[in-house]
Amino acid sequence: MISQIVRLPIGIALGAMLLLVLPTSGDAQNINQKLSNLQVEIVGVSIDMPDGQPLGRGPDGTSYSWDFELTPEDRVATEYLLGIEHFRWAGLPMVPGTEVSLTEGLFGPSRFRLAGRVTSLDIRGNGGRFEIRVRVQWSILDTETSNVIVDNEARGLAKGTALGVRGEQPNVLMDSVIHSLEEFLDEFGVKAIKAARG
Repeated sequence: MISQIVRLPIGIALGAMLLLVLPTSGDAQNINQKLSNLQVEIVGVSIDMPDGQPLGRGPDGTSYSWDFELTPEDRVATEYLLGIEHFRWAGLPMVPGTEVSLTEGLFGPSRFRLAGRVTSLDIRGNGGRFEIRVRVQWSILDTETSNVIVDNEARGLAKGTALGVRGEQPNVLMDSVIHSLEEFLDEFGVKAIKAARG
């Protein structure tokens, strides 16, 4: 279960974080509409991977690794170090730390709150294109009962020419996480929300 570690100054809806950044992304618009219909707001996404974990290689052979806290020295490293800022530039609603609180902070009126935790990311180069496989642990809190009604991992896959770490849109970094969220909602989330509503 995603525990209560990071305090957010405000609960952030997916529309605010994704659609304003990605006005042309059909994937972002579709998932935003689905969450809105379900009365779900996304609080944020964190990354829970070991510092320095290799993430794979891009189509040009560039090696990528996760860096929990980028320093000026890191920015000139031989391999490309990805930090939380790169995920934000890709358009994802990232929060610092490894876990997200669903209860501490100011939130919108939606009954259900959603948070994700990226636990695995694999970058591959395939025919001049990026291919990303991601695993995200998603949780939904029902504010009427203060219970987490579902907590499951879902995988995501995206392919494309832009990784997204420089703000390119659309990009495979964001699309892989959106695909994971779609899989989570289809397999676990929608059923849990319907059951909670009785």
